[in-house]
Amino acid sequence: MAGRAKVPEELERLTKSQRLTVIDEAALGFENTVIARRTLIDHYTQMDIAAEIGYDRSAVSHRMPAIYERLIYIANKLDMD
Repeated sequence: MAGRAKVPEELERLTKSQRLTVIDEAALGFENTVIARRTLIDHYTQMDIAAEIGYDRSAVSHRMPAIYERLIYIANKLDMD
């Protein structure tokens, strides 16, 4: 596994600008915002994200489902589907 998270289709089809808006509107907190931006905007691996924020790769991996769920909820609420 290369360490890149599989991005849900609902987020994959958003433009970069839409992704940034959704991340900003989601109020994820500092670490989760970094994880979301690095994954969806910068395309970092989970290992690189973990090193940046001082977490284990598995901690980043475990946070991803809740982050994606929140981002999809906000995208739907903002009618970005």
